[in-house]
Amino acid sequence: MDVAIDPDYANNGWVYLSYSDPWRDDRGHVQAMARIVRGKIRDNAWVESQDVNAAAKECTPGPDITTVAGLHSTTTGICCSASASAARRTLPKT
Repeated sequence: MDVAIDPDYANNGWVYLSYSDPWRDDRGHVQAMARIVRGKIRDNAWVESQDVNAAAKECTPGPDITTVAGLHSTTTGICCSASASAARRTLPKT
């Protein structure tokens, strides 16, 4: 986990966090994806939380799964938390 204060924190109050967000795939295996959020601290509580950048959980294997970026073959199947071409959502700066 990383924490960063917005350069204009005195005026906008934004605090940024990056962390690994775990989830279970359809086979029950724990995966993780990188997530960046921003929010404000008000009265000792995290408020106005927004996703800034989150890697998509879905992956589409190519014809040879061993060569697709972000994927690797395992004895239990394909492991993917986010492929290099996965869609990303980015909020505009305010």
